[in-house]
Amino acid sequence: MCKVIGSLLAALALAACAEAPARQTSSRADGTAPGCYVSQNGQVVCSQAAAAQATVPRQRVAYAQLLQARSGTYYLDVAIADVCCFKMMLDTGASDVSVPIALWYAMLQGGHITRDDHFAVANYRTANGVVEGLRFRMPPMTVAGVTVNNVIGSVSKNDTGKTILLGQSFLQKFKAWQINNTTGRLILAY
Repeated sequence: MCKVIGSLLAALALAACAEAPARQTSSRADGTAPGCYVSQNGQVVCSQAAAAQATVPRQRVAYAQLLQARSGTYYLDVAIADVCCFKMMLDTGASDVSVPIALWYAMLQGGHITRDDHFAVANYRTANGVVEGLRFRMPPMTVAGVTVNNVIGSVSKNDTGKTILLGQSFLQKFKAWQINNTTGRLILAY
């Protein structure tokens, strides 16, 4: 009886081995990811771990130290056109990066922006009402070693202050961002 059961188990094991495709582990000539193989019907089959690793792109993260003012607002150092460092107020409610007229004029005079970088006039709703702003393409902006291009900036003829607002036109260039209140850092995923 034991021989019959043993023979039956051996036959089942051989049948199962014949149905299971051979896994490729060394060569990836078939273009599949490690841990995957091509089945007999031509489909790529991956283990759950290999599939997760193959489909999730690696994400890089940068950390920018935030400075908190007495008012509770956050500021961070930003380089504009490789000129470091401008203290910008992080304003997640601002649509664009907003610069004072003096900075806009300096960028224009320094050749960091040209008339070709200007493209629209828009109305912005602020705490003080609606203001009209000239929209333009900012020079490259660098935060925590990450340079971002094609950020939309704006300038209003009445903005004679010194505060630069770092708004959504900058933040939306990243896959994700968040503030870590414990460490006081802005986390930028790209």
